[in-house]
Amino acid sequence: MKKINLKFILLVLLSNILLAQNIDTKHLTLNLKFDWQKRQTIGTADLTFSVLHTTDKILLDAGYLNINSILITNKPLKFNYLGGDTNDNLEITLDQFYTPNTFIQLTIHYQTMYENKADPNSIWGSFGKGLRFQQPTSTSPTKRKQIWSSGEPNYNKYWFPCNEDIADIHTIELIATVEKPLMVISNGNLIETIENKDSTRTYHYNSKMPFPNYLVSLVVGEYVDVLQNSNGIAIHNYGYPQEFEAVKATTELLPEMMQFIEEKTAYKYPYPHYTQVVVQDYPFPGLIGQHRASIISDNYIDDYGVHKDFKYLWDGVAVQALTNQWFGNLLMPKSWDDIWLNKAFGPYFAGLFTIKDNSKTEYLSYYLPFEKNNALANWNAKNKHPLVTQNIKDPINLPNDNDNNYKGSLVLRMLQKEIGESDWWKSVQLFVKSNANKQINTKDFQQAIEQTTGKSYQWFFDQWIYKMGLPRFKVTKQYNTSKKELKLIVNQLQNKDSSTEYEQADFFQGKMDIEIDHNIMPIQIQPKKENIYYFTLSKAPDFVNFNFEENWICETVYLQSTHEYLYQLSQSHDIVAKQKALDQLVAIAQDTSTSPMTKNKIIHAFQQEITSNGYWRYRQYALVSLRKILTLPYDDYTTTMLLNLIISEKSWLKASAINMLGNTKNETYVDIYQKALYDNSDRVINAAAIALGKTKSIKAKEILIALDKKPSWKNQSRISSLNGLEQLGDTSTVDFIIECIKDNQSPRWYLATPVWDYPFTAINTLVALGKAELAYPIIFDRFQKSLQDNDLNDIFQNVQLIDLLKLEQSKEVYVLLQQKFKNDPDILKTISMYESNFLESIKK
Repeated sequence: MKKINLKFILLVLLSNILLAQNIDTKHLTLNLKFDWQKRQTIGTADLTFSVLHTTDKILLDAGYLNINSILITNKPLKFNYLGGDTNDNLEITLDQFYTPNTFIQLTIHYQTMYENKADPNSIWGSFGKGLRFQQPTSTSPTKRKQIWSSGEPNYNKYWFPCNEDIADIHTIELIATVEKPLMVISNGNLIETIENKDSTRTYHYNSKMPFPNYLVSLVVGEYVDVLQNSNGIAIHNYGYPQEFEAVKATTELLPEMMQFIEEKTAYKYPYPHYTQVVVQDYPFPGLIGQHRASIISDNYIDDYGVHKDFKYLWDGVAVQALTNQWFGNLLMPKSWDDIWLNKAFGPYFAGLFTIKDNSKTEYLSYYLPFEKNNALANWNAKNKHPLVTQNIKDPINLPNDNDNNYKGSLVLRMLQKEIGESDWWKSVQLFVKSNANKQINTKDFQQAIEQTTGKSYQWFFDQWIYKMGLPRFKVTKQYNTSKKELKLIVNQLQNKDSSTEYEQADFFQGKMDIEIDHNIMPIQIQPKKENIYYFTLSKAPDFVNFNFEENWICETVYLQSTHEYLYQLSQSHDIVAKQKALDQLVAIAQDTSTSPMTKNKIIHAFQQEITSNGYWRYRQYALVSLRKILTLPYDDYTTTMLLNLIISEKSWLKASAINMLGNTKNETYVDIYQKALYDNSDRVINAAAIALGKTKSIKAKEILIALDKKPSWKNQSRISSLNGLEQLGDTSTVDFIIECIKDNQSPRWYLATPVWDYPFTAINTLVALGKAELAYPIIFDRFQKSLQDNDLNDIFQNVQLIDLLKLEQSKEVYVLLQQKFKNDPDILKTISMYESNFLESIKK
């Protein structure tokens, strides 16, 4: 039996470990050209680096690249690459052994072989890997000619060879040549633009500040630059030439956003300029915050009217992208374990800005529920892990992880409350100042807090960041009349999850505010099963609001009476508690065992909230809640209230009032609806069109068809027209609807939903009129052409439209799909899902 040389085996293992970590990239220069027909990039990568230990071999990452040659000082090198996309899969043998601190430059000539195709499961936008090529097709002739990159977390290797290690930061130079009138947008400064004799342009970008590889970005397309300035910092907003005014409308607050973040962090924007560029087929909110050049969905761009209605939505995306220039670029994570700091500070600052720009009520009534619902959905979907997950082997799921984004944002909010306003901002400012242009981890953040406050917050970081868990409280109360004392009992019910390997928090602790009869009182949750609190009160409280403004991420079991909910609705200072009361009172009113007297009390309480001077979104929430419990016909008070709202309110609240009045189907209000069709808000116009259709007025057909000609952003007037015609139910409008379906030239949102995308609205309307078969030849012809164009987005958009028709003959579509993609198991799986849903729909 041969002796085993353990020393030799250890040396081999050690050399393999070191090989995977032996490169420190200094600079990367990319020189690129593009083959649009093959959807391929032809590139040269000049990589300057040093080794971390003496070696003659290095490893790089490559994702399905065709490596033509690798040179060092014009001498070809041997390399080993099997053409796949595993980590550290390009092994290069250098021309000699090199020692650390020696700069080495390789030149790699390559071509991309991987195409970043659209995701048929998400045809309203998807990220994919590497470069996505797009150009006009037979289905979508107005689709823009574009290329854009998706690099996070480790997908840039699909368009250039590199070291994807997040800790390996480097500078980058990008030179790309494109045909006119296309332009190139990338990271860093635009050094020069060269006009070539062959009707092409060469763009040369250079970034002198090092940053992680995943933030390298590229966009190619036809753009116009809407230039802004914020205290000497140039802000470039690249939008489509036909949308110049809309780009101005959408981005008008961007300088204010920059100044807001500067003020809060006490750190001036760290680069000479900032760039935003919009692209098609990119999801909301996107992988925002690439180095100095944030890529955002082109659905971000709206005209002044639409942006005014929706700025709470898209302005938040812009703030997140801008925030990541500080948290992610200026402060760079040392590893994927700490990526939550990037992700969390983005939505956190978006919430802060909406408080400043709109109101705290806007944050609490819109942002907070969105963040909390996403965080809890992650938890309930069994996607459970600490915010800092040690030694992440594959960061593939991190970009879409709701914990890092939304739970992280909520944890920052809790930490702010725990520390106190003054010390919190001192801590954040110290964190930024001390770590600017450095790679950071969560310990650095914790250190800044503890240095500022002089206190240990290890317990907070353990229970919310380093460990896993979600508190579940059961709240009960007792009032002692003789002692005039309220006893509040808070039990922690959460159990440890036996299915996870992560360390879990036992019992939670921290500051919490509660509200007793609209008085805010602080309590301290202790880390134990049961906490008991006593309050001296002259009478039993009308309501107790636990977890004021839902500052804690938790689940709560707390039974309250109708009386308590009614008082909470009318008296609470907490908009979240008021909305919770509305929800509970709706359930009580809909309960058949509830007495008419109690139901009338609830209706009256809702009406009082609607006619108050409260914030519009809350009053709209109350109005929608009232609609759920009222039956037709409405009484005179309700009708008068709705008419007054239509006169005095605007946008969303006015639209909701029209929607509710429209349920009466009363032709008396035709003139009101017709007048509302000229409103400044498309939300109001859509509601008025639907209400007008419901009246069945003989005037409605002509008015609604004429509405299609009213100028609107992305043909919202057409969507409103079609929605109204669906309610009208007049089959003589079929020719107009068919023309809308045939029209694939007009501007639209590519969102694949009847609410926002007019071809889907038109199909819905035609189906409602019982004429679905008339659309089939049109969409089926486009479907066949889209198979030839080989554009997944078009193919499955047509499939969705055909499925909406619910016709037996549509089964032939799935035969063709299975033939087309017979060698692609992933797409076949998607086709099977589509087909299953379709077959189920035609049974109904």
